[in-house]
Amino acid sequence: MKSTSPKRGIGITIKIVLACSVFSALAVLGAVLTTYYLSIQSSVALAEEKVSGSRTLIKNQVEGLHRSYSETASKLGQSAILESVFKRYSSETELATARTLFLAAFQQSQCQGLTILDAQGNVLISEGSSLGSNDWKGDQYPVKNLINQALTGNTVEGTFWSSPNGPRESIYFYASPLMNTNGAGMIVCEFNSTRLVELMQFEGRPREASLGSTGEAYLLSDKRTALTPTRGGSNSALNSDAVSLSLQRSEGASVYNNYNGEKVVGAYTTVSAPSENWGLVLEQSYSEALGAGSNLIWMSLGVGLIFIIIVSLFSVVWANWFSRPVMSLDEAMRRVSAGDDEARAPVTSGDEIGLLADNFNQLVEERNTARDRITSDTKRLQNNIQELLLVVADASEGKLSVHAKKTEGVLGNVADALNRMFQNVGVLIGESKNA
Repeated sequence: MKSTSPKRGIGITIKIVLACSVFSALAVLGAVLTTYYLSIQSSVALAEEKVSGSRTLIKNQVEGLHRSYSETASKLGQSAILESVFKRYSSETELATARTLFLAAFQQSQCQGLTILDAQGNVLISEGSSLGSNDWKGDQYPVKNLINQALTGNTVEGTFWSSPNGPRESIYFYASPLMNTNGAGMIVCEFNSTRLVELMQFEGRPREASLGSTGEAYLLSDKRTALTPTRGGSNSALNSDAVSLSLQRSEGASVYNNYNGEKVVGAYTTVSAPSENWGLVLEQSYSEALGAGSNLIWMSLGVGLIFIIIVSLFSVVWANWFSRPVMSLDEAMRRVSAGDDEARAPVTSGDEIGLLADNFNQLVEERNTARDRITSDTKRLQNNIQELLLVVADASEGKLSVHAKKTEGVLGNVADALNRMFQNVGVLIGESKNA
């Protein structure tokens, strides 16, 4: 039966290289995914820490701004100059002098507007105010209730008016009774929201606040409307987890979707404001906050790719070194099967492949020995048969005195039998002759 050689498949070298490359790729992929996950967690934690730090800083600045405005109003309420101005205007004496004194006090007050009123809310003198004389008793601005609260409690009271025209036109109002007037005189300081907006916009340097180019901060009223400008520019109620939590007097930082539905890293808290509490929210785009983590994943992928290439090159060298004795053994087998009895597989190591090569060499040795033995036995048998045939031929011619050479094996028994037969036949012939 004709034998067919097996179909040659992928070589062992390629298999080893592929195996090493696949395993190294899986290891690198696992390392990259682990690094990515850890870097994301680390980046989020770092971003939350940054926005939390900025939140605390801005909260302190805003509350400090409120305190400074209240202290300014308190000092003006205790001003002997403004007390003198009130008394002069109340008695309508030396109005020019009173006007000069008032202007001097106003210029040193750092207020954007300063007004002196009587207990009935009538304006005696005003400078820089955003309100007209009829606005003080109207309901458009919250000053009427503010004055009543200050007179009733004999303390400095403040409020914030959110302008319908936008946060930049909003106004702080602080009211304080004038000393030594027994509640008959009242001063009201006005501060525009410019400084507040500057604080919420990080003084125009958001990157220095560690919030990058997408960072923003805004204040919220209890109606969820923005008291300071937002990137979205919306004047309607804002909705997000941070907005709700900040107005619930909670403080924290997390990842969520902001009022525009954009994923952000944000921090929130409550700010003590005049006459109410505000919500404070700071946010940074999630993608920008995790910029360093995204770069890290690409760096990890690059390093991983280089590692895979190095492992593949190393596996090629290692596979060649590993497969060389196998290939030598294969070559020796091919030579032996082709009839080369001198072919031997080199034994270069003491491992399983070296043991296999040594056993193969022993097998070839034993095969050669067995073949030589069979050849020798065959020749000896042929010689014995030829000698036996010669003896038989002589016997057939009547030479019964010949003897077959006795050898080992089956032919030896045959020769012995022939010899006995020749002897018996000779005896019979001798007896026949005698008879």
